[in-house]
Amino acid sequence: MDWEDWYVLAVRYYEEHGDLLVPKDYVCPTGEKLGRWIERQRGKYNHVPSVPGNLDGCQIAYLERIGMVWKLETRRSLEEWLRLLDRYVEEHGSADVPHGYVVDGCGLGDWLVKERQRYTAGELDDREVFALEKRGVRWSLRTKPRAWDEWFSDAEAYFRAHGDLMVKPRYQTAAGDKLGCWIYRQRDIYMGRKPNRSLTPEQIGRLNSIRMVWEPSSARK
Repeated sequence: MDWEDWYVLAVRYYEEHGDLLVPKDYVCPTGEKLGRWIERQRGKYNHVPSVPGNLDGCQIAYLERIGMVWKLETRRSLEEWLRLLDRYVEEHGSADVPHGYVVDGCGLGDWLVKERQRYTAGELDDREVFALEKRGVRWSLRTKPRAWDEWFSDAEAYFRAHGDLMVKPRYQTAAGDKLGCWIYRQRDIYMGRKPNRSLTPEQIGRLNSIRMVWEPSSARK
């Protein structure tokens, strides 16, 4: 299998589990030993002598886009995570860390997603809640509708992973965004089925650049 084929399997794992912390012995339902492949990518990145080869810049970027953690620390303390979060806030001006964001090989974005899940489930103690809120962490990021460009970025990521834009109506990204519904809405707007709504020529061109299928039924014939 080529690197790109393995990457598609990694994307599927990420979409299903919300992270790329693949167990070493994990085997895909179709028989591929994805856990060992992920371990080899970490070995190449960290220049482990027993792992031959190197990753190029594009491969590193693609893996980090789906939450690759290059160094596995099983006992990273809250204080260590907070220091990474402080760095992010200082550099970006907010604590809205994107899902999948990696710093120093650590999945800060995925960690914060899990902290929000723990908060919703009532599993964070008062000290943890105070420490995170002090740094400006919002427990819900859906305070306003997503911009068209944000949805397009999700569509572009789906296209890179799957090679097409035949997104199922109920498909959701790992962050829980309903990309399938959005794609179908763009088709309805394009075909004139949404009164008073239209796509700009630029938006149509961008969707066409990732092989948007405006009439899925005709594409399947």
